[in-house]
Order: sequence, then structure tokens, then C-alpha cells
Amino acid sequence: TGAAVVFSLLKPEVFQTQTQLLIVPRISERLTGERINPGQGNPGTISNPAVGASLSVETLRNLAKANDLLADIIRALDLRNEVTGQSMAVESLARIMDAKAEVTQRGTQQASVPLLTMRVRGGDPLLLKRIADKWAELFIQRNAQLFAAETARSFEFISSQYQETRNALQAEQEGKLAYQKANPLTSLQSQLEVSTARYTGFFSQLQANRAALADAQAQLA
Repeated sequence: TGAAVVFSLLKPEVFQTQTQLLIVPRISERLTGERINPGQGNPGTISNPAVGASLSVETLRNLAKANDLLADIIRALDLRNEVTGQSMAVESLARIMDAKAEVTQRGTQQASVPLLTMRVRGGDPLLLKRIADKWAELFIQRNAQLFAAETARSFEFISSQYQETRNALQAEQEGKLAYQKANPLTSLQSQLEVSTARYTGFFSQLQANRAALADAQAQLA
């Protein structure tokens, strides 16, 4: 018990902070109903499903802890080694940062949306918060062009779908006009009147035949 108390008192405090980025799927994925399937084993986590045409969970993880991104964080916050006083190594910063991607349900239709979480652990809570905030800021800045390219592809997809739908609608309208031209309304009305008169005549004849049949059955009895 005494050893445990001494160990607890001497053990340095470790804090953790985290920041999260919601990776909104492309509009084309929403329109086509593409879903992100959770990985097996741990519900809510995903192994490597496609987030977009060029983005996957593994890609997001790599982008989250890219060496050049971590180097920018070190320079922006002037992070230094506590012992040597030199600039912190990228590997040292990477060891206290942990990126995780999971699936969250968003919207009325409960669409699966990737959620990128960055956790930072260390002994200085204020510094951890600065690192997490700077990571989120630089991550968005560095990958804005990539996500903009995804948006551009979504626009191209929507444009192509619109053009295909428009062409199909135009073909249907042309077919409707051709049918109306081949079967004008006046001609159809005349045919309807003739058919109605013939039906009336056939119905009257049927009634007369039924009466004659009844007489014949009576005579036979």
C-alpha cells in the first residue's frame, strides 16, 4: 500500500484533450445513397470504407498526422524539447497525438458521416489545448483544396445527372407529342362515341337474348 501511495504521488499527471472534425460526404454520395458500412468487431468504427472518390478513412488518418502538418504545428507554436531546448521533433509530437475515425449518424435519414477525432495527451493541459486547436486550424487550411476538389466532382456529377434527366424528359415529351399527333383527341372522341353506341346495342341484344332464353327454358320445363 505504501509503495502504491508513493508511486501515485510521484507519477506525473497526464491530461488529455481532443478536437473533432465532421467530414461531410459529397452531395453525389447523398444523391446516390452510398453508405459507409461500419467495420466488424467494434460497432461504430470503420476500417477502410470510401468516404469519397479519393478519400478513405485511412487517407484521413494519414492526413491527420502528416509529417509536414506536424512540422507546421511545431513551428507555429514554437514547441521545444524540455531537456535540450531544441525544436521538438516531429516524432515526439506524433507520439502524443492519436487520430481516430468513426461513424456518426446525422440528419433525419440517419446518414453515416465520418467523424475525425484527434486526441492529444501530455502534462500541460493549456499546451495540449493549443496543439489541438492549431491542428484543427492547419488541417482545414491544408486540405481545403482537396475537399474543394471533392465538391467540384460533386458539381460535375449533379450536372451530368441533370443533363441525363433532362434528355430523358425531353424524349418522353417528344413521344407524347408523337402519340397525340397520331391519335388526335377528336378522333379518339369519335371512336369513343361509336364504341359507346355499339356497346349499348350489344347490351340491348343481350337483354333480349336473356328474355328469350328464359321463355325457352319455361317451355322446355
